Amino acid sequence: MIEPDEPERAQGPARLLLLALVVAAPLVFAAKVALGELRTRPLSQHPTWTQTVLVTVGRWPSPNELPPAEGFAELRARGVKVGPVYTAALGAPGPSAVSLLTGRYVANHGVRTQSDALPSAAWTLASAARDSGARTGAFLSVPFVSRHDLSGFEQLVEDPSMEPAGLARAAAEFLTEHRDERRFAWIHVDRPGTDGSAVETVLQTVRETFEELEQGHESLIVFTALSGAPDAPAEGRCLVPMWIELPAGLNARLAATSQLSQVDLAGALAQLLRLPWPNPGSEQIAVQSRTTSMLSAMSGGRAVEWIWIDTDEGDLLRTPVQGGRGLRVRSTVAENGGAPTYDMRVLEAGAKGPDELQLVPAADERAATELYISIRSQVLRGATKPVPMR
Repeated sequence: MIEPDEPERAQGPARLLLLALVVAAPLVFAAKVALGELRTRPLSQHPTWTQTVLVTVGRWPSPNELPPAEGFAELRARGVKVGPVYTAALGAPGPSAVSLLTGRYVANHGVRTQSDALPSAAWTLASAARDSGARTGAFLSVPFVSRHDLSGFEQLVEDPSMEPAGLARAAAEFLTEHRDERRFAWIHVDRPGTDGSAVETVLQTVRETFEELEQGHESLIVFTALSGAPDAPAEGRCLVPMWIELPAGLNARLAATSQLSQVDLAGALAQLLRLPWPNPGSEQIAVQSRTTSMLSAMSGGRAVEWIWIDTDEGDLLRTPVQGGRGLRVRSTVAENGGAPTYDMRVLEAGAKGPDELQLVPAADERAATELYISIRSQVLRGATKPVPMR
C-alpha cells in the first residue's frame, strides 16, 4: 500500500515503468529486430510426419521445471522448450483449453464459464485435422469437448473417474487402430500426480506406442498446462510450461526465450501440418495465433509479443518491454451511456492481488488507456458474443 505522506517515492518507479511500457508498445516490430531475426524453417508441402499428440494437464507448479523422471528426461532430450508462455485466462481451465484448440482469445471466442459453448461452425485444430483426412480423438479427465462444443473429434472419451494410465491406454489403442492414417489426439489429465507421475505415464505410453509402430520419428508431441502455480503472484498463475517434440528430433534440446501465448500454438500447428484454415464463407472466425513467432520459437529464434489474459479481476496486458511490466485494467460503463471509465494499475513483481497494485500515474493514464484500447480492439475483432465490461 502507498502511504499518504510518501506518494512521489512510491509512484516514481511505477511511472518510469509505465512510460517504458507505453513508449515501447508501438515499437514491437523494432524490438523484434533488436532481439534477433525471427527464424522459420522451410515447410514441405508434404510433411513426413503423420501423427500429432497434444498432452495437457490442469495445473503445473512451475513453468520452467520438469521432474527428473525418465519420461521428462526424454522430453528434455527430444523437445524444444518454449517460453515464457501464458495461458489465455486466469481461473477455470475451460476457457484456456478452448483458446488452445481454437487459436483465439477468450474475449473473442466467448467461452468464459462452464456453461458457455462455441458456435457450431467454430474452427478447431481437431476439425481442421479431420477435414484434412486425419483421424481425431480426445481422451480427457474433464469434459471440455462436450461442455464447450469443441468440434472435430471423431472418438471421444471423457471420464473424470478414469486414471491417467487408462486414458493413456485408450489413446494408444486409437493410435494403433489407425496406424496407417494421419492422427490427431488430445490427452488431458486434471492433476499432474506426485512429481508429475500422471503426465509421465501419458508421455511414456504415447512414446512406446509410436516406437512399437515404428513411427517415433514421424510423431509431433506437445506438452503444456492450462494453469500455473496457484500461489504465484498475479498473472504469474498464468505462466505454464510448453515443450514441443518435433519429428526426427528436429531442434532437440533447444530452449527458446520467447514471450508467447498459448493462443499462438494453434496457428503454428496448423501451418506445420498443412491443415485447412478457417473458412470465412462458413462463418468461421480467423485464428489469432502469432504463427510466425511460435514457429520461430520452435526453431530456436526469439520473439516477444504482447500478451492478453482474461481474468475475473480485469484484463491483464503484458507488452514486450524491458522488465516485463504490464497493465491490469477494469472497465466500467457509465450509467448515462457515456464513455467507459478504466481502473488501470501497474503489474508489479510480487503483488499477490489487485489491491496491491499501484494505480497508473495520472501523467501516464492517457497513453496507457490508448494502448489498452488499441490492443483490446485486436482481441475483440470478430468476437462471436458480446463482451461485458468488467
